[in-house]
Amino acid sequence: MKLNLKLNRVKESRCVTRFYALASRESRVTPFLHNSSGEHSILLPSSKAILVKATTLDRELNIYFASLVKFPNSVILKIDVEGAEAEVLRGGLQFINAFKPYIAIEVDAANLKRISLILKDNGYVVYAVPYGMSQFHVYAFPIT
Repeated sequence: MKLNLKLNRVKESRCVTRFYALASRESRVTPFLHNSSGEHSILLPSSKAILVKATTLDRELNIYFASLVKFPNSVILKIDVEGAEAEVLRGGLQFINAFKPYIAIEVDAANLKRISLILKDNGYVVYAVPYGMSQFHVYAFPIT
């Protein structure tokens, strides 16, 4: 992850990195490792896997924002978790409903309807922009 930040010229002071998975509840999960780091997933099996701690988006964001002296005027959540988007969103609904961040998610066609429904049910208008063969960039904005 730190290598990705460096390659994209993102200062570590502007990004929080953690070394565990996000899920709908605290647990342990087994991510499958693939040749490309962008394909590692808890849902796409491979011959290599590791056991890691999983926590929730609510827990992590509450810890992070509690440490700030001043809360930002707006928050953007960017989620790209290779098929586990619904799990991550369900683990973050308290924060999402309390603070109404802007949300950007990469999803495949198989998960688009489920993700859109979760967001709409929680007060968002959802736009899906297709790219690639069966992928979408989903942009969600709180209804005010």
